[in-house]
Parts: sequence; structure tokens; C-alpha cells
Amino acid sequence: MIEGGSNKRPPFHMKQSTLLALLLSFSALFADSPADSGAVSGLQPDPRRLTVTPSSLPKKEEDPFAKRDPHFVLNGEWLLWTIQEGMLDYAVRPPDPSGPLGRARIARTGFDWDPGYRLSFGYYRAQSFWEMLGSYTFLRVRGDSATVDSSSSVRFGYHHTDLLGSCIFYPSVETRLKLSLSGGPEFAFMNQQHYVGGGLPSEDRKRSWRYWGGGFRAGTGFEWYWGHGLYVSGLFSTGLVIGHYRNISRQQSPTLSVEYDDYRVAHSLRFLVGPSFRKNAGMIAFALSAGYEMTLWGNLQEVRPFEDSKEKREAPLPQNRGLLLMHGLSLRATLAF
Repeated sequence: MIEGGSNKRPPFHMKQSTLLALLLSFSALFADSPADSGAVSGLQPDPRRLTVTPSSLPKKEEDPFAKRDPHFVLNGEWLLWTIQEGMLDYAVRPPDPSGPLGRARIARTGFDWDPGYRLSFGYYRAQSFWEMLGSYTFLRVRGDSATVDSSSSVRFGYHHTDLLGSCIFYPSVETRLKLSLSGGPEFAFMNQQHYVGGGLPSEDRKRSWRYWGGGFRAGTGFEWYWGHGLYVSGLFSTGLVIGHYRNISRQQSPTLSVEYDDYRVAHSLRFLVGPSFRKNAGMIAFALSAGYEMTLWGNLQEVRPFEDSKEKREAPLPQNRGLLLMHGLSLRATLAF
């Protein structure tokens, strides 16, 4: 050993520490950042097994028309309806000479297809899932018929308004189905005139009635989203109206008249189903829909026979009653803002 020299080697543990530090520095250059790496390696969720929730669905796929903020709704509808009603017979057609012996046919007045309209305005509270909607419906339908020696015409007018509150809920996210329960007051006014003219003055007759009243209507509806802005919608409701009824039957010659009025309950059923297309456009949304609508009223149409006797009656004359069915096409445009 040479004294005064510097031939000492560094300890082994210093070499090991230096090599470890170099390896850690080199690996840090290729390591992922903490934001890009998972919390625990090998436990990252599989995207194919993610559960779809309302918050994870894009708005345009969940419901393109479901505005998340409270908004107003304006609807305009064009109606093309007709009426089916019983007891509008006015003549007996003579037997056809070439047909079976003694077979005659009843001549009956029918209604045409006439337009009407419906306007409605409402407010939808998105966070609470309830809606208030008021509507007014106007319809006027007429019909004409004639035989060889007689003619008939009928006129019907319809005014209806209601104010319905609805509770809306989503039973299933996967099916994209929206249901609603609604109820509220309704008011109706209806009138009808049926004219019959014949070859003789005694065959000229007029039967008319009118009814007005108010009541309550309740029902349910659904909206089923199929994708690409397409829906299938429907509703069903029933109502009871209490009001005043007046019926008048007159004959020209000899002069005969049967008149009476009372207060009664009229019941109704309403059904609507059809497709629609809806689109969001920034601050507003619009929709176009078409459907078949049917409204059935009962306890309104009555016919009482004429009587030549001038004797006073304490009991009313025999009467015939029928149903009143209004149905046809309903085209609607909706604006939400």
C-alpha cells in the first residue's frame, strides 16, 4: 500500500442509489400523467358494461322535445270531421219495381265532412313535471239529402272549452315513454236543426235542440319516442257535464208543436292517436302531428213524435234517444317557447 495516494473506491451502496435514481428519471419521461391514468391499474370500467342513466343520455336521444326549463306551449289545430247520428230519418222511399215486392227503404239525412279548429295555450313547469293547458274547439257541420218528392237538411254547431292540469312522469328510460294524468273543468254548447220538406205543407217539419253546461273531465295520455324526432302520441278522456237542454219539434200545416226543456247530465268519451315530428331549435321548439280523433256524446239527441190531438197530457210523449259521434282528422302545429 502506497501512502499518500487516493486509490479509495466508493462504497457499494452509493453506486446502487445512483443507478436507481437514473432509472426513475428515465421512466418518468414515458409515464402517463395522473389525469390520463386510472386510479388503480386493471380496475378501469369496461365501456360495454356501462349502465345508461337519464344523466348519461344525450338530450337529443333522451327526448328532443323535453325542454329542461319552464316554458309556454301554443297549439293550433285544423279539424276535418263528420258526424254520425241516429234518428235522422225523414222519408220512406217507394219500393223498386224491379226489386223484391213490397221492399221499401228509409231515407236518412247524413252529415258532410266540414272543417273546424282548436286553439290551446298552456304552461309547462319542467322541474315539477306538471302542465296547465286551456283549449277552445269550434266545429260547424252540415248535411243535405233529397228523394223524388222530399228533401232534408241538418245543421250542427259545437263549442267546447276546458282547462286541464296534467301530472307528467317517465316510467321507463329505456322505452322513452312519457305518461300523463289530467283533469279539470270543461264547458260545452251544442245546437242542431233538422229541416224536412215534402210535397205537401203537412210534411214540412223542423226538429231542433240545444244544450249548454259545465262539468269535469279526466283522462290519461302517452308519448312514445321512436327516435329521429318521431313520436306516437295518444290520449283518452271522459267527462260529465250538467246543463240545460231544450228540444223543439214543429210542423207547418196543420200547426203542431212539441216543446220541452230540462236539466240533465250528458256524458262524453274522447279518443286520439297518431304520429308526430318534433324538433328543438335553440330557445324554441316546434312539433307537427296528425291523428284520428273521436268524441262521443250521450243523452242529447232526442226525437218526439207529433200528435194531432189537442188534449192536454200530464206525461211527456214517447221519445227516442241516440248517440252523437264526432270523428275525423286532426292536424296540429305546436310551438314551445
